[in-house]
Amino acid sequence: MKKIFVLLLILICFSSCKDEQENIQDSSVQKFRIALPSGSEQFDNTQSPQSKEDKEAPLSFTSQADKKKIIKDGSMSIRTESIAEAKKNIDTILKKIDGYYEKEESENNSHEISHQLMIRVPAIHFDKLIIALENGGNTIVNKSIQARDITEEYVDIQTRLAHKRAYLQRYRELLAKAQNIDDIVTVENSIRTLEEEIESKEGRLRYLDDQVAYSTLHIRLFNEKEYIYEPQLQGGFIEKVKRSLSYGWIGIVEFTVWMISLWPIVLLVPLLIVIIKRIRKKRKISARKE
Repeated sequence: MKKIFVLLLILICFSSCKDEQENIQDSSVQKFRIALPSGSEQFDNTQSPQSKEDKEAPLSFTSQADKKKIIKDGSMSIRTESIAEAKKNIDTILKKIDGYYEKEESENNSHEISHQLMIRVPAIHFDKLIIALENGGNTIVNKSIQARDITEEYVDIQTRLAHKRAYLQRYRELLAKAQNIDDIVTVENSIRTLEEEIESKEGRLRYLDDQVAYSTLHIRLFNEKEYIYEPQLQGGFIEKVKRSLSYGWIGIVEFTVWMISLWPIVLLVPLLIVIIKRIRKKRKISARKE
């Protein structure tokens, strides 16, 4: 009996220990699940609201990018063998992309012939113009292209403009209700000031819209002239002597004319000398009398 009782006790202890171990494992598994970060939910097939927002984020970014205001402009310096031919090619390109010349200047000096062009083209065709010029067969000496983001300035002006228009509407309502002459004058002055500010900001917006819609490119076409050495004195010895004498005589004449041009100084110097002598003579006489 004792042996049977001991065996029963052993079995009961073994089963209780097994249950306790399973409970510990279950609790540890539960704790582990609780400790999992929220990022582990990505292994689940069901989507959470956060994952949906993350998928929609690029769409909102794209819509914001479409509203950006970018001004593109630049300058190019192009060496060409024929400025007339290069100018003709640019004319053809501008007709295809609806561009135009805002300003043209030409210069012909001793070392080069140059043609300055200020071109306005639709912003969507600006890159096409640059590529066409680079593939035009001429030498690009210098190129500088800039892109300026003015979105912040544009939105700020729009916001201020909306506020000023709202204030203007309120002042007009006050003007309709005003009965005192002083109040009417004060409100009218405020309305006039707001209208001027609104016109100024509307003009700024129009200017920015134009700069965004049409890009500006400054082009300098030039052709360097060949340097030719021309010595001052040519010919034989006698010819050089004649020219030297001629240059010497010209120098004497110019010096004489220069001296004659100084006649006021020539007259003033003796006069100053006489005045100084008289002053000294008077001082000496007064010193003797003392």
